[in-house]
Amino acid sequence: MLKTSVLISNLPTGVDSSDLEDMFSVVGNVRSARVTLDPESGVSLGRGCVVMSTTEEAANCVLHFHLQPMQGQKLFACLGEPRK
Repeated sequence: MLKTSVLISNLPTGVDSSDLEDMFSVVGNVRSARVTLDPESGVSLGRGCVVMSTTEEAANCVLHFHLQPMQGQKLFACLGEPRK
């Protein structure tokens, strides 16, 4: 299975899905971006998933964003599929 999804964690709580899409669009064509929210409070859980158009773009996103600082926190990025 070709992996076009990038899982991202340790996001600052103020980052929303739109911010995530803007961030990743620098690397390639973003098909979708979603920050995971707590179902009860609606507050970010600090993780999300970005689906890119190609596996190459997804791999480049991991190279570009993994361990990069964002608002004082290091981001973690890897290829994968979000939980259903």
